[in-house]
Amino acid sequence: MLPQSFQDAIDQLNTLPGIGPRTAERLAYHLLQLPENQREEFANALLHAADDIQRCGVCYGVFGSDPCSICNDAHRATEQLCVVGETRDIIAIEKTGEYHGRYHVLGGLLNPIEGVHAGHLTVQQLVTRCADDDPKIDEVIIATDPNVEGEATAQHIRKVLERSDIHVSRLALGLPMGGTVEYADEISLANALKGRRTL
Repeated sequence: MLPQSFQDAIDQLNTLPGIGPRTAERLAYHLLQLPENQREEFANALLHAADDIQRCGVCYGVFGSDPCSICNDAHRATEQLCVVGETRDIIAIEKTGEYHGRYHVLGGLLNPIEGVHAGHLTVQQLVTRCADDDPKIDEVIIATDPNVEGEATAQHIRKVLERSDIHVSRLALGLPMGGTVEYADEISLANALKGRRTL
């Protein structure tokens, strides 16, 4: 029988996204077999990372400063606001080098089944930012995940902003690069047809 402390470690690893029971067990065994100094370094790295991050009071992303470096960057376009579910979405968008505006992090996506409603997200803070004229926001780009929760969140944001004069757009959805039409699901194919562009 495994000692309870080891089972507790497996259970904690199992709470991580994308980690099932078997993977959690493998990770726990791997960590246990590391030399003691490496285990300590691993644990200390996690503790220090948690101590060093903080929520930005402007965009609500989790970064190393408040305000974060993106919100502090005077060269960023202030009239555009890209709305994302989590901070990691900002990192993905920044890697493209194509967007130079500001961000707003919702802190999740609407999911009534899981008990996540608009009050759990920073939707009201988004409305306040959009109503503020300093800086004036002309466009809100919704960059939520292309799934049921992301679409519900996008529609909710569109609805709460519909009385403003702000242009609300959504990231294009459709066929991924390298994909094939034959194996595309119906929703992706329908989105690709709706979002077609002139060549």
